[in-house]
Amino acid sequence: MKWETDIVSNSTSLMMDESLKSTIWTPVENKLFENGLAKFDNDTTDRWQQVAEMVPGKTVADVMQPYKELEDDVSSIEAGFYPKYRYNDNISINIMREILATLNQLI
Repeated sequence: MKWETDIVSNSTSLMMDESLKSTIWTPVENKLFENGLAKFDNDTTDRWQQVAEMVPGKTVADVMQPYKELEDDVSSIEAGFYPKYRYNDNISINIMREILATLNQLI
């Protein structure tokens, strides 16, 4: 019965490794992702598929997630939900707006 436990344990470990691979981004992957966003705008057919193809090992869901998280973060910051990080002062909000505007121009 020990071999059954070892097989299950090894399979679970492998699945966890694959899961981490899709959520942890290297600086190179981040740059490829940014380049993909710049190359394929909102009007591009199958935009997320094409961006994913530019980042080896990432799926469509993988490349959509960080963009959605950034949008959510900016919305929360603008709504004043992060006062402990001083995001609700005008300078920080303006910087975040500029970042989002720049990203929107890229896409």
